[in-house]
Amino acid sequence: MQRKNVNSNRNDRVAAKVQTLVAEILRDNYSEDPLISGVSLVGAVAHGGLQFVRLFFYCRSNDVAAVQKQLDAETKTIRFELA
Repeated sequence: MQRKNVNSNRNDRVAAKVQTLVAEILRDNYSEDPLISGVSLVGAVAHGGLQFVRLFFYCRSNDVAAVQKQLDAETKTIRFELA
């Protein structure tokens, strides 16, 4: 008996939803921050049994390290908003 693979793209759907929600959080709550306001989320990958979603971003700033540091500092707050 062959198993039916109904949720074959569940990881993709969850990752896309998280990407959309985090983009809305960044737009609504961090529009005044000069570094984060220039960030665009361009991709997401869910893994670890849907426990983790890795987000990929593009920034207009030349100082990518500073943008990454600012996003790392705001990660806890963004996760709280997402929950």
